[in-house]
Formats: sequence, C-alpha cells, structure tokens
Amino acid sequence: MVGKFRSKWIGPFVVTNVFPSGAIQIKSIGTGKVFKVNGQRLKLFNDSSMPVEAPAEELSLDKPSYTPAATP
Repeated sequence: MVGKFRSKWIGPFVVTNVFPSGAIQIKSIGTGKVFKVNGQRLKLFNDSSMPVEAPAEELSLDKPSYTPAATP
C-alpha cells in the first residue's frame, strides 16, 4: 500500500491528437511513449522554463465538435 496514493503519471506530456469521443493521445516528453487517455483526466501544465515549439491551440473539452471526413 506504499504506492497507493503515489501519482501514476510522470510528465509532462504533449497532446498529439484529439479524438471526437473525447479521448486524447499524449506523448511523454521524457520517454517518447504514446498513450491514449480520457480528456477529462488531464490537467493543464504550465512551465515557463520549457521551450515552446509552436503556439498552443486551446481546445474546449466541454463542447466537443465533430467534423466528418469527406467521402470520395
């Protein structure tokens, strides 16, 4: 029971894909491993010491939108 309350997450992670179901694909910056998680389980992480590669895009998880792919 020593590790019961220890966090299972070691981050930070980068969001790589957002699915219409609310699932989010994230990638660990440290290990490069990719995970698919429920978007409601994520917390925003701000660290000004980390380099930013591109401006972040804000996503609203309260009102997901779905755009169907074009059919050939």
